[in-house]
Amino acid sequence: MQEVTEYCLICGAPYPENCHWPEAVGMGRNRRKVNLPVVKMCHSCHMRQHAGDEAVIEALIRKAPEYWQATGQWDKAMPYFERFMAKREYLRKVAV
Repeated sequence: MQEVTEYCLICGAPYPENCHWPEAVGMGRNRRKVNLPVVKMCHSCHMRQHAGDEAVIEALIRKAPEYWQATGQWDKAMPYFERFMAKREYLRKVAV
């Protein structure tokens, strides 16, 4: 199991932010009450992920499940991750 770190999960930069993934958080009033899974990403990788950077998203797909298991978030994250992967697969099939 991966050791829990204080480095970006994608590029290894220090001082990462807690970023909600695969579900984003809107700008509504109740942002503080959100209980979604998080991963550690630097601001640059976080913005690249929001922009749809395929390399960042592929790295998240590979690394996030292990991170969630190491941080005890897997039970909470699994349904979101499975829904994200199903939607991704559907969009790939439709795009052909």
